[in-house]
Amino acid sequence: MTEGIGMTLLLLLVMSLLLSKSARMVTTSIQRLAVRLHISHFFVSVLLLSVATSLPELFVGTVSAFEEKSVFALGMLLGSNIADIGLVAGGATILTRSVKISKTILSKDVLYALGMSFIPVFLFLDGSLSRLDGIVLFGLFGLHILKLTREYKLTEHKLFDFIERDGAKALFTFLVGMVILLISAEAVVKLSVLAGTQLKIPLLLIGFFAVAIGTSLPELGVEIAAASKRDGEVFFGDVLGSLVTNSTLILGLVAIISPIVLESIAPYLLAIFFLAILSTFFFLFVRSKQTLSQGEGAVLLLFYVLFAIIEFVRTRI
Repeated sequence: MTEGIGMTLLLLLVMSLLLSKSARMVTTSIQRLAVRLHISHFFVSVLLLSVATSLPELFVGTVSAFEEKSVFALGMLLGSNIADIGLVAGGATILTRSVKISKTILSKDVLYALGMSFIPVFLFLDGSLSRLDGIVLFGLFGLHILKLTREYKLTEHKLFDFIERDGAKALFTFLVGMVILLISAEAVVKLSVLAGTQLKIPLLLIGFFAVAIGTSLPELGVEIAAASKRDGEVFFGDVLGSLVTNSTLILGLVAIISPIVLESIAPYLLAIFFLAILSTFFFLFVRSKQTLSQGEGAVLLLFYVLFAIIEFVRTRI
């Protein structure tokens, strides 16, 4: 029995790493777009790079929905948003000491992204996320794209010019990465469910932490690299864009495929509370000065660790 659990956890780790590696492939092909189109790093990060680094969540979420395990996807996405602020942004800032906030990133950009991450919470007040709710979330993501393309003036001429010159290679890398993502995502879902059954751990808890952290590895890698290069536009663009993508595009698709019905919202209240706390501190830190310091990163990471400890203790009582 012990050997069986060990093998399952080992395979889960391998597949999570493969998930991250394939996301990196996709991310690399998308990053070339910014260079060729001569557009803002923040724009590419908040729209394209954040979607690319959120692909593990997208594939795990949609596979979970098709397998009628949408509650698992909900836990993963809520856990991913908490991890993006506390573990990823906080951890990357600690490792690189500080991140300078670009003047192009305004308080309204941060408030907008954090506000979008709470829209699903309000939709869940009736105890479910219906297909109609999913369509609303999906539509909000469409409006998000429209807002960004108008704001940063991404024209069709620029886009088609890029495709004509570099399209084949970028498309090949993208497609290969997508295929690997799909295969590894399905494996992560099945192995996570198996591990939860073997260890008698609630499926929600596995979504909150094991898979949420695994699928957040692309964001962590990107943000550590961005922070070490003092590229605040990429760092904050990826954080804010990932929050919007997880809360609208991915959760919307999950609900459209398989509506989420909760027996009780109580198991999610602690996660919602910590998401609110982390969002508040993150906003205040960004608004207060032009640098996210190592100490502020430590506060964000501390809240994430505190959330993990309390959640594990709560589910074991």
